[in-house]
Amino acid sequence: MANDEVLSVKEDVNLYEEILAVAHHLFERSGRIEGRDHDNWIEADRIVRTLRKIAGDDGRRYILVNVPETRYALKKQNENEVVK
Repeated sequence: MANDEVLSVKEDVNLYEEILAVAHHLFERSGRIEGRDHDNWIEADRIVRTLRKIAGDDGRRYILVNVPETRYALKKQNENEVVK
């Protein structure tokens, strides 16, 4: 097996693992609704491939994420409680 083939297989495994993780996250986030495996997989595939495309070949481009204020406020509140 040539080095290029080994890299391709590793990239395919990484892609599969990323899609699997995102699909599982979608399953959990949707309330663990059974029977949506295919829908979750298709959506996860779209998400992962889009993020990889945005990140570029080297994966170094930044992706800005909009975090809702309430979630950020709760995180800050929890951090402040731990510090006290």
